[in-house]
Amino acid sequence: MQHKLPLSGVILAGGQNSRVNGQKKTFFTVGGDSIFDRIYSVMNNIFEDLMLVTRTPECFLQWDINIVPDIFDIHCPLNGIYSGLFFASTPHIFVIACDIPFISFDLINYICSSYDTSYDVYMPKTIKGEEPLCAIYSKQCLNRFKTCLQQERYKITRCLNGFKTGFIDDTTLPLKDKQFHSFFNVNTSEDLAYANILVEKLNEGELK
Repeated sequence: MQHKLPLSGVILAGGQNSRVNGQKKTFFTVGGDSIFDRIYSVMNNIFEDLMLVTRTPECFLQWDINIVPDIFDIHCPLNGIYSGLFFASTPHIFVIACDIPFISFDLINYICSSYDTSYDVYMPKTIKGEEPLCAIYSKQCLNRFKTCLQQERYKITRCLNGFKTGFIDDTTLPLKDKQFHSFFNVNTSEDLAYANILVEKLNEGELK
């Protein structure tokens, strides 16, 4: 049995789902399971302290997970990260968005186990850019993030100036997630259709 990591795991489920007519993306089915079930099964095997940040706690009562609210009345991932940090029982959190159906156990485990606690922020960086919604944040970020939210500055990467930030580059990432599927998120009905095609290919061994 794997020893669970001494960080808090945080799943963010507070989005407006505006591109899918307000439907909850996290409950869309991919490969026979909801996206949330797929994320939860991975995260629950890694983190002792696991929480969900959401505005609709009544939708998640069937899962064994600590549910916490957004601190501010703002729809943005930065608010979810801030709230996760605020409520976390550990000094550091690993954050994942709730619309990523193919998160890799090996990738998350690697990110967390390779984390140097001298970093305030630690995240993957691919050719497409930084991945702030698959990242580790320290409670050292709390005051800055609070200020950014109060000043209506919501872009995560623009709030990181002055923090010690570590990056995992795309020469290391493929060793844990060869196709970078952990960064594919479902924003539209077209994305959902593609996700179901992709899961079939993965199950059949066409993609590794």
